Amino acid sequence: MPETNTDTHTSPDATAEVQKNFAAFQKLLPEKMKLHAGKFALMSDGALIDIYDTWQDAYRTGHRFFGADRFSIQQFETRPADLGFWSHAII
Repeated sequence: MPETNTDTHTSPDATAEVQKNFAAFQKLLPEKMKLHAGKFALMSDGALIDIYDTWQDAYRTGHRFFGADRFSIQQFETRPADLGFWSHAII
């Protein structure tokens, strides 16, 4: 289970979005790792929107099309990565 952000600025809807997206991402991970290791998935409403070479490109697209609380970004990695500030801000 992913760590839940306890920041008081995070809405319950945003937390639910991240959890839904992470569950969907975990299902995609084995198949997509073959071709996209190290890349970043833009997820929204439990669906893979697109795959990007950088988290910055994924973030810009997600923010433009979905707003601040309606997308998340996951990296195709076999182990968890700590993105520091961004792991709590991109929700």
